[in-house]
Amino acid sequence: MQQKPIIQRSKPTVFYDGGCSLCHREISHYRRVDKQQCIRWVDFTRTPESLQAYGITYDNAMQQLHAVNPAGEIVLGVDSFLLIWSHLHSYRFLARLIETLRLKKPLNLIYNMFARCRYKNRCHNGCKISR
Repeated sequence: MQQKPIIQRSKPTVFYDGGCSLCHREISHYRRVDKQQCIRWVDFTRTPESLQAYGITYDNAMQQLHAVNPAGEIVLGVDSFLLIWSHLHSYRFLARLIETLRLKKPLNLIYNMFARCRYKNRCHNGCKISR
């Protein structure tokens, strides 16, 4: 009998804007909920070079939430939130509910409007890399 190879999946990575008070508060909440440290949280404003490995520009990261799933694929916006929620025990039901009710498309429309406003307000004088 052949043994199946063990495939180690990496945990998801979420890139967030730690300089945005709203983003910081939300991610801080998720980090507190992530007691088992299922997600790698990266404040890209402190480590902008972390984006380079995935080909994500600083400006694109500022425009919407980016994450990398365990398979190494980049996900954006609502898909990033679904990735977060699906890995946090107390939010899994919400991820399943959104998928079951097929709410992803309307939520993406709403999120994209919010993200454009946030980007405009946050980067009205150009997004600067802070160190």
